Amino acid sequence: MFASSGGAVIALELVARHPEQLHTVVAHEPPSPTLQPDSAHVRATMEEVTAAYRTRGIGPAVEIFSDLIRSGPPPAPVGQPTPEMLEEMARTQGNMDLFFGPYVLAIARYEPDYAALRAVSCRVVAAVGDESRGELAHDGGLGLAERLGTPAVVFPGAHGGFGSHAAEFAAKLREVLEG
Repeated sequence: MFASSGGAVIALELVARHPEQLHTVVAHEPPSPTLQPDSAHVRATMEEVTAAYRTRGIGPAVEIFSDLIRSGPPPAPVGQPTPEMLEEMARTQGNMDLFFGPYVLAIARYEPDYAALRAVSCRVVAAVGDESRGELAHDGGLGLAERLGTPAVVFPGAHGGFGSHAAEFAAKLREVLEG
């Protein structure tokens, strides 16, 4: 199984509960707060994202979330979303309600069972993107590798490398799954 981002967090729970149903799980850049160097800050900020979405709308939630997922100063001022971004967000409002509501909150509050993950019969591979160093999800992949006592496997691209570097990413995934 391959799972990325929040899906990787969900995959970790599947592994902990039903390892006999899996052979190999590649958890690509799980953004779980417990995998972060400053887990309390990440958890609080993820909860702030949901609160901002509920009380002030998508613009403030996106701004807080955007600041959280990258470390250091942003490459360009984040500011408010452009009218085009807001139009796109309005089109996908149902997804935003899920993402900035219960999804981000569930990720923020989830505590993986690391002892169970280290003891499972299936192989759990922590993965990161080679272009996402210093970002929240990359740090999550490194944190998972550390907690499992294994090296992180580096995949092409950034957090969405499976889309931006599809062919190279697929080749690396095949290599990992066969290995």
